[in-house]
Amino acid sequence: GQVYRVPLEHIFEHFDETPVASGSIGQVYRAVLREDVARRAAVEDMAAYAAERTLFQRAWDWVLGGAGDGVADPDEREVAVKVRHPWVVDNLESDCRLLNELVRLVSRVRPKECARLGETTQHFEAALAQQLDFQEEASELNAFRRNFRRWRNVTFPRPLRTLSSKAVLVETFEKAVPIKEYIEQPGHPINAAIARLGLSCLLKMMLVDNHMHADLHPGNIMVRERRWGLPPNIVLLDTGMTVELSSDDRYSLLDMLTGISDMDPDRVVDGAMRFSCPIPEQTQSEFRAEIRHIFGTIENAWVTTKKARAAAMGIDYAPMKLADAAPGDGAEDTVNGLQHMGAIMTKVFECCRQYGVQLEGRICTVLVTTVMLESLQHQLDPTVGIMKS
Repeated sequence: GQVYRVPLEHIFEHFDETPVASGSIGQVYRAVLREDVARRAAVEDMAAYAAERTLFQRAWDWVLGGAGDGVADPDEREVAVKVRHPWVVDNLESDCRLLNELVRLVSRVRPKECARLGETTQHFEAALAQQLDFQEEASELNAFRRNFRRWRNVTFPRPLRTLSSKAVLVETFEKAVPIKEYIEQPGHPINAAIARLGLSCLLKMMLVDNHMHADLHPGNIMVRERRWGLPPNIVLLDTGMTVELSSDDRYSLLDMLTGISDMDPDRVVDGAMRFSCPIPEQTQSEFRAEIRHIFGTIENAWVTTKKARAAAMGIDYAPMKLADAAPGDGAEDTVNGLQHMGAIMTKVFECCRQYGVQLEGRICTVLVTTVMLESLQHQLDPTVGIMKS
């Protein structure tokens, strides 16, 4: 009520005071708008949309079937209300001041090892600040809705901008099931379809739109089954953290990911070095040798497993490299406990940390998002792989 300066009952016909979700930034409540408020919001959002988009953009939106993107629908009265915790801004400011002081102190003691620590801290602060502004999140929701306007099986909530502020976000309430429920049901009939759709969604964000949702953990991914055998629909929530890369960075990142997929350690090292501050040649050589050792160990363990399986079946072993294996045939390494390509990337991250290869914050964000989705996909259907696409 403090945000709207009127009692809640003047805005909402019903407001459930028990939150349906809670996080470090805020809490989400379920509510139903009053009919007159919903209609007024639709008119005001349409006016705001017309002011923001040029005539050509609006015409193009209409051609692509997204003319109403970001505009409230008066029939969508059931909403999710995301409210920022009142103490979070002050806490963030004090924590960032303390963190910056610590970074300055450590950088004086170990300047070479901490060459990129200040930049990483700034990226971290910017990401947190982005999540605190719910008006920014509403804009990001609209951007994703435009990018996916022709994808009928990918949904982002529709924000009601005129009812939202920096501390409150009002958006359509999306009825769907958390993806975790499908992960806990191996072999579910639609698991493979969910995994393939998630893969397509990630590749579009990364390679086509250059606009990535950077917080795709299981809590922000929902699934909606559809009738008559139609493919499932995925709902992506919480777009407060996003990332974009330059063209050069995208090509370099793709080259590095291809190196991981092809089990090419030198390609991975060259890609990592392009994103890192310079390190001594001796350290760089040791880093390259360690990556080669990691990849060699994984390759040898995989070959040993394949030979043992062939012998158990009484057939001749057909030589093959892990890079040529189909998804699900396994980046399986019983020595190191690696079960999928995301786990190999985790080993690369650990090696980077060990040898002081400090990747840019934006690059780390994309790689971590890729690792998370690779892990989810592997749990849904091991035969679908991001790295083999």
